[in-house]
Amino acid sequence: MGAAVMECTYDECFNDAECGVGKVCNCRTDGSDVQASRCVTALCRVDADCESGFCGESSSPDGTGKTLWACHSSRDLCVENAQCVTSERSACAYLASERRFRCVFGGVD
Repeated sequence: MGAAVMECTYDECFNDAECGVGKVCNCRTDGSDVQASRCVTALCRVDADCESGFCGESSSPDGTGKTLWACHSSRDLCVENAQCVTSERSACAYLASERRFRCVFGGVD
């Protein structure tokens, strides 16, 4: 058996107010998550900011691994990554040029 690897991560933020205008704090999922909380681009902060009533997390369509938050709409072709696996695409991402979420391959279309 291999040795356990310990990793320290430092959170950039603990709430949205610490991130400034146009950003939200993308928080760790739980205490064991090695991904630190960090400020990310946000086209919406809460569901009430969206006409559809649904502000959602998006994988980066450019393959950088960055996250952003955007409003879902009736134009979307997906809502979550699980919908993209069957279409041989790996992530549901918001494409600003199309103003909708759709499946992209490997974070890149």
